[in-house]
Amino acid sequence: IREKGNPTIQRCSIQDGKSVGIYIQQSGAGSILDCEIMRSKLANIEIASQSQPTLRGCKIHDGSYPGIFVHDGGSGLIENCEIWGNALSGLEVRSASNPILRKCTFHTGIQCGVYFNEGAGGVLEDCEISHNGFSGLELKKCVLPVVRRCTIRDNSQCGALVWSGARGSLEDCQILGNGYAGIEVRDGAHPSIKTCTIQSNGYQGVWVYGDSG
Repeated sequence: IREKGNPTIQRCSIQDGKSVGIYIQQSGAGSILDCEIMRSKLANIEIASQSQPTLRGCKIHDGSYPGIFVHDGGSGLIENCEIWGNALSGLEVRSASNPILRKCTFHTGIQCGVYFNEGAGGVLEDCEISHNGFSGLELKKCVLPVVRRCTIRDNSQCGALVWSGARGSLEDCQILGNGYAGIEVRDGAHPSIKTCTIQSNGYQGVWVYGDSG
């Protein structure tokens, strides 16, 4: 979907593609509703270059790349989706992209559940991130997302890893039962952490070191 294309794709199954499942680029839009996108060789969903689609009620799983990959100024609205079992992160956002995600679940990914990198922003609200192979949430390299009212639980490493100069904020989150620290902050990172419940994690509740604060 590209160059202001604006289709509606509803109740479709898109599977076993040799590239990206659905690729929205160059100011594409569109609504992707109640679809199942799975087992793509690259990202199941890729959003790039000022594109702003709406994804709602989709199941996105078992891809060989991130489940959803947003980059190069991509944005859009992603609601009530379930993302699981992808070979990299469930969601990766990078390079000045700013999607809004609400009421999504990210679980049983091979690496981290949600990964913001390279100046990315956006909003993650009322989501659940659980049972991923790395950290539940990773913020890296001066990212500025807002993570609000999310539950981050039972991930193999940290609940949230904030590092390499990242910022961003975690507000009103539940961070529970993760294998390492609830929140680890290092390497010059400076997040804002407000009114979160952090309990029953494997190491420290909050661990800050390496010129961070």
